[in-house]
Amino acid sequence: MTDKPDGKRRGWLALCGMVGIAALVAVWYLQESPPKLTPQEARILAIARAAVAARPDLSAHTDFDKPIRINPVKGNWSVTVWRLPHVPGGFVDVEIDRNEKVTGIMPGA
Repeated sequence: MTDKPDGKRRGWLALCGMVGIAALVAVWYLQESPPKLTPQEARILAIARAAVAARPDLSAHTDFDKPIRINPVKGNWSVTVWRLPHVPGGFVDVEIDRNEKVTGIMPGA
């Protein structure tokens, strides 16, 4: 027997292993529980949800159950959530000022 079939087999095994690991990571991510929010973060997330709900192009395809991040930025807030399906660049940023007014909704690329 030549070495080529062994090389091909090793390549296929390596590929199958990488695909298996990627599948396990995806399953782990999808089963991860939603983050625990402070009362203020929950209020800010509700404001962001209402603002996105007013945008028909975004409302039906946005996942608020697992926000990517809710950050205070210089007294204001920035909320980032996934658009569905989850794809690179598939997110929405909602900017909220210190008076809890939405100042911007920016879909990702």
